[in-house]
Amino acid sequence: TAGIIGANAMHITKPAPIAPFVGVAPEATIGAYRIFGCAADSTRSDIVIQAMLRAAADKMDIISMSIGENSGWSEEVDAILASRLTKQGHIVVISMGNNGGNGFFLGNSPGTTTDGFGVGSIDNLQTFEYLISDEAKNQYGYLYGVKFGGPFPNITAEIVVNNPTAVDDDGCTKLNVNPKGKVIIFSLGPACGTAVKCGLARKKGAIGCLVYNNVPGPASINGDEKIPSGGLTPETGAAIIAAVKAKPHQKFFFSNVESTFSVSTGGTPSSFTSVSLDAELNIKPDISAIGGYVYSTLPAIDGYYGIDSGTSMSCPYIAGALALYIQAKGHQTGPRLKTIFQNNAKPVKNYQSEYAAHVAVQGAGLVNVYDAIKANNWVSPSTLSLNDTANTQKSYRVTIYNNEAKSVTYKLSNAPTLTAIDFEAGNDMMLDAPNYVADFATAKFSGDLITVGPKSQKTVDITFTPPPKSSAKLFPLFSGYIVFTPQNAGKAATPLMVPYAGAKGSWKEMPIFNIKDPRGGVTLGILNSAGKYITGPTTYNLTDHKQVLTIILPLSTPARLVNIELLAKGSNVEQAKSLGYLYGDCDLGKRPYSLSYLPRNTETVNPNGANQYIMLNWVGQISDNPSNNLHHAAKAGKYIIRISGLKHFGDPKKFPADYYIFASPEITVVF
Repeated sequence: TAGIIGANAMHITKPAPIAPFVGVAPEATIGAYRIFGCAADSTRSDIVIQAMLRAAADKMDIISMSIGENSGWSEEVDAILASRLTKQGHIVVISMGNNGGNGFFLGNSPGTTTDGFGVGSIDNLQTFEYLISDEAKNQYGYLYGVKFGGPFPNITAEIVVNNPTAVDDDGCTKLNVNPKGKVIIFSLGPACGTAVKCGLARKKGAIGCLVYNNVPGPASINGDEKIPSGGLTPETGAAIIAAVKAKPHQKFFFSNVESTFSVSTGGTPSSFTSVSLDAELNIKPDISAIGGYVYSTLPAIDGYYGIDSGTSMSCPYIAGALALYIQAKGHQTGPRLKTIFQNNAKPVKNYQSEYAAHVAVQGAGLVNVYDAIKANNWVSPSTLSLNDTANTQKSYRVTIYNNEAKSVTYKLSNAPTLTAIDFEAGNDMMLDAPNYVADFATAKFSGDLITVGPKSQKTVDITFTPPPKSSAKLFPLFSGYIVFTPQNAGKAATPLMVPYAGAKGSWKEMPIFNIKDPRGGVTLGILNSAGKYITGPTTYNLTDHKQVLTIILPLSTPARLVNIELLAKGSNVEQAKSLGYLYGDCDLGKRPYSLSYLPRNTETVNPNGANQYIMLNWVGQISDNPSNNLHHAAKAGKYIIRISGLKHFGDPKKFPADYYIFASPEITVVF
């Protein structure tokens, strides 16, 4: 990340990069603040906060944070601090997270900060890959597997195809061909890991293993420790299979030399970038930068240089771009910088699509620091978060500022994106893969042509109409860009952009708990000692460590507040007075089970931080006050557990009207 910001490897020969390069802002002064231990596995928010405060005390202009945890809420303490520091002139830039592939509302905190920059990722146009050549001199690129620790060692070999048709369990339990003395190729598939595939191939005599991806981009694989392996794009996999089919026994040359290859998804949002909007329907991410297939510096132990992907890479790209702007134009306030950068970003299209990607994927679009630096005019606010149609305004006013010495006329237009439908009828859990439909929001302007005099400003009122076809019951999420195109400002002038996003329907009526899930996801309930959901009266001996009562809490959407309380047997769950909050050990630590600002869970596991559920254990302790850690043992007896989740935009004091409520079967507690 430091190299992305400020490396200068133009004249380094020992060790030399594959090609000379510089970071975004090679003249920047860089400070580094350590927040990890020797194993860079995890840290705590108090340590992160101390690092942020120290950076501010050291008068850093920009604070770049390639870190975060799944949240969705701007109320997290580190997100609040990021906003406050940005307002004070220390511009905080944060990666938005790598939870792509699991639907909306999965942005990381502190990237959810209100005033700082939350950054999404766009794939690079080119990358370095190792070479495979066939007898016709066609070249194919691969990324080497992690476990072997390096590329193929310049060998020549035949390639055999385990299964010409990509299947989920390709090479997981058996091989369809004899790979002895050859390199075998598999499809990636979800049924098993590449260590299994390549390990089985080695046991059968293979001298190498190739695995091609089932989604856009090259497969990042572990492979096997004892034979070389390579990850391929779907296109490269298909091309190699076609070459083998055309000439089955030809020899391929596997090189340990890297070369430049085009990225098939270059210039489009990275598949891993978190799809956001925050939990209160505000636009996130704010902007995007190159984060897929980034070549930069690495620690010496990792080879000095290399390619990595993630919003951890796009974040320092934005930090470097801000440094260039400050170098050229002087320091600006955080809100002013965000306005200029969002106005001049360039929305990119979805992969293989004619439409721009959703605002919740890319924010204002791909950063363009050159246009930001040369811009004299701007539009504020630089984003329009329209909320849901139950709470939206009748119209939204924006102001066009002209800082030039002559009048400028702008033509206003609406560039909508496809509308995302992330719910389905009969299912409480949001979809991993939203349905994107050609149903568009429209925008009506108080004037289509607006002339702004020199050194002056003008306002425009915009009225939005949500997509007409999509059902409000499925809470369709629409977005787009209001484009301000200068008509008389010369050829060099570029349009200014203001992204917008909203939802059709009522966020308050959408589910909190995953109770109905026909796709087989994890549902809300309580487990017995055998790990099965209880459906009737159940006894727990809580002095027996094997009989821990476990609550499985999958959240369909982010939850501002979830209370888990003990009630007397036979109580009216909506009216009964609580006997106390359950206290125990959960994924969030030991605490009373009054849980606030929770991220949503997902239909399937995402290795980058999105989980299917929260697990809470109870061994009979209760707390009378959720604001402290005091607790005591419940009495033996018969009880009901009440789980209540505050509805979106609900009032915590309006119980039960503003809550979804789940009641357990009767439980008997003995000690």
